[in-house]
Amino acid sequence: MLRQQKIRNAYPLGTDVVCLAKNVQSFGVFVRLKDDPGTTGFIRPSEWSWAHSIFDPAREVSVGDQLTARVIGYRESDLQLSRRRAIPDPYPEFRTHHRMGDVVLGQLEFIAHRGAGAQISLPGGIEGFIPRSEFPDFAVQREGFGLLAQDWIAATILRFEDAEVILSVKEHLRMRERARGVREAADRRTLRYHPTLGVTLEDLGLTLQIREFQEPEIGAGLRDRIRKILVVEDNAEVSDSLEIVFTHFGFLCDHAFSVKEARQRLAELAYDVLILDINLPDSKGFDLIRQAPKAMPSYVFVLTAAAAHDWVRLLEDTRLVTAFLQKPVSITRIFESLERQLAGQIPIEDDRGQPVGLRGEAIESELSRRSKTISRGARQAQIDAHLKRLQQETGASQAFVLSYRSGPSFEVIAGRFVELTREAQQNLDFSPIGASIRNRRFIHAADTSQRRRQFRHLLEVSPVQSFAGLPLDYSDEAEYGLFVLGESRDQLRNVTEEGLRQAGALIGRLLAEDRLDAMIMENQGLLLTGFLADSLLHEVKNEVQALDNFAGLQGQLVKKHLADLGAMSATENLELKRAIVGIQQVSERLNELILLFRNLAGSVHREEVDLNLALQRLERTLRPLAEERNVVIETELSEEMPQLYLSRKFLDQPLLNIMINAIEQMAAFEVPYRLLRIATLYAPESEFPVRISIADTGPGIHFIHQKRIFDLFFTTKEHGTGLGLYIARFFIERLGGRLLLDYSYRLSGTQFSVELPREILAP
Repeated sequence: MLRQQKIRNAYPLGTDVVCLAKNVQSFGVFVRLKDDPGTTGFIRPSEWSWAHSIFDPAREVSVGDQLTARVIGYRESDLQLSRRRAIPDPYPEFRTHHRMGDVVLGQLEFIAHRGAGAQISLPGGIEGFIPRSEFPDFAVQREGFGLLAQDWIAATILRFEDAEVILSVKEHLRMRERARGVREAADRRTLRYHPTLGVTLEDLGLTLQIREFQEPEIGAGLRDRIRKILVVEDNAEVSDSLEIVFTHFGFLCDHAFSVKEARQRLAELAYDVLILDINLPDSKGFDLIRQAPKAMPSYVFVLTAAAAHDWVRLLEDTRLVTAFLQKPVSITRIFESLERQLAGQIPIEDDRGQPVGLRGEAIESELSRRSKTISRGARQAQIDAHLKRLQQETGASQAFVLSYRSGPSFEVIAGRFVELTREAQQNLDFSPIGASIRNRRFIHAADTSQRRRQFRHLLEVSPVQSFAGLPLDYSDEAEYGLFVLGESRDQLRNVTEEGLRQAGALIGRLLAEDRLDAMIMENQGLLLTGFLADSLLHEVKNEVQALDNFAGLQGQLVKKHLADLGAMSATENLELKRAIVGIQQVSERLNELILLFRNLAGSVHREEVDLNLALQRLERTLRPLAEERNVVIETELSEEMPQLYLSRKFLDQPLLNIMINAIEQMAAFEVPYRLLRIATLYAPESEFPVRISIADTGPGIHFIHQKRIFDLFFTTKEHGTGLGLYIARFFIERLGGRLLLDYSYRLSGTQFSVELPREILAP
């Protein structure tokens, strides 16, 4: 009591004191006074800043940090302190220097409940709020407005309220459109050529060159046994071409683009033949066989563009595979294989050089040879076994491993946990799970009800009553944590840090080995100028497979009706149209890939280049694509730009990649105001005197993706290759320059810049 009275006398309410942080927790910061180390205090998260958002001190405060705080109360022999009240309120200052209609930049904190809007953090600790009605229509139609935590957003100030600013993205876009004097999007919309409905036989004007095409003889026995075919292939051209060819021959054909979709179809219908690709968006094709062996059709053909050495590691599943066939393969060959299987004849060889439907000793010998190497699937099984053993030893209800990336982005690596929705991930980021991984520390709570403030965010995700977790020593582009949860109080009372770290060390080692194997597999075919030739070849094989299917069907129909094309049935007419359109689209894709190969492998020819004329030429090239997608292209070119001396292909390819991607993104997200702005600047005193900027009004790039957009094979597109920006940066660096992301604001646009060195200036 005497000690408490002494502290009250020494530090009256309202006194400002200088403190040093001595213990930082998610529920607050314990401090000691700098000039009176024997006196301690406590600062709650709500008293840390003027911002109203939830603040986690463990993310921003370190032990030893110095700060000024104000005495607001007493707790036994400690001071209750407020850092917020010891610093000026930034809101009045903000209102002094800003007015309604100003554009400000802020970072997303969280989406308000029931989609009412988004809470934004502005510079200086100011709170901003964007109501749902103030988001553009294309954003409102997406979950969470298409935003993630920490995304940068540009918005216009609508009004000021007592403690926050009300903002509008919609008004910002309107103001920008009016400022540029662009006509309303509705006035610019024109009806364009439709790739399927726009094709008629009268309009084609083609000189059809008919090649010999062997019409497969399909016996009655085959038609009786084979009725339904399922094609599992993510390449749209290959899938579409197979479907129309099988349909043309009278078979019922469905297609799926992923393992998940294929699993659903197999559960709903009984198929006789499965055409399966190995590389699918959500998993490997063989996972489908592992997960649903009883639902597998009698005949499974693996059609793959993967290199043959990739097949070896999948041999353990070939007992259910009729044949491996390398793309491109004719449909005739598939029918021939089926005919011989049904007739009980000696099977032909598949593309492994082994008879189709291979069983027995040949596979066993291959598996025996590989038994010394732990497969990735085996490592996952080992991790699951460790978690199961840990769960038994600790009596936990759940044991799991999470990966974490800032953003936040959590993923369940092993074990079972709740569904990680956007809201759940944000709660986990503020919970002890996020704190444990980020701060690299062990956290244990035998009874979470005694620490409800600390665990309130985790309790919104899972009704956990006991908790223990720690970070794994292993990390790559993500960090990892091992956690056990209990459904009742004191369920995990006997969990020790040492026991959990032993399990974590074993799991971390397996993750590291798994990652190493993955890196080896991904980089084993590294050729040309640092690109994966196998992956490029994979794309070519897919396109050639589709081209072969389309061309074969076209040849059959034209040959059949050569005397009178008008005698075609309506169904055959449509098949021919689809085949011709398919050939046109595949040819365009092949030309793109051929151009890429030439750029990679071709010789470097340097010449004088007028940059402004080169950009005008590229603008003319892109104009039809831009008009088709209602995109306006503006140019602002410097008249002082000197002649450049460089390889034209190293300049054209990167600029085209960036511009085409910008046009497609604006169209894909249905952005109403679509502008692509190309500008040049010459700064003779700079280290990089030539600058080209390319800005769009598209959806922007998520904050968590911005550091990875130049990585090889990184893509957020459903059917992207992840080569575009990697190739673009590679070519610019070959010129001695730099490709930079200047800015990207969600819902309102992105700007890239190309900077070229003085060495490329013409003498």
